[in-house]
Amino acid sequence: MQISPLLQRLVAGGPVTVKPYECDRRERLAGMVDKGWDILRRTLMVVENTNPRVFESLYRRPKP
Repeated sequence: MQISPLLQRLVAGGPVTVKPYECDRRERLAGMVDKGWDILRRTLMVVENTNPRVFESLYRRPKP
């Protein structure tokens, strides 16, 4: 099975790996390596700092 061009770019850049799925040779398992998790953490911080109103409802706890 082909993988998408976006996934191919992520694999080439290093943050994502793709391995064959042992139970079905047509499928692939995609996973993130430490570099990918680091990029994701930094990206989330930029997004949260850029527009905190979008995220404040996620962090707000309901009043009892």
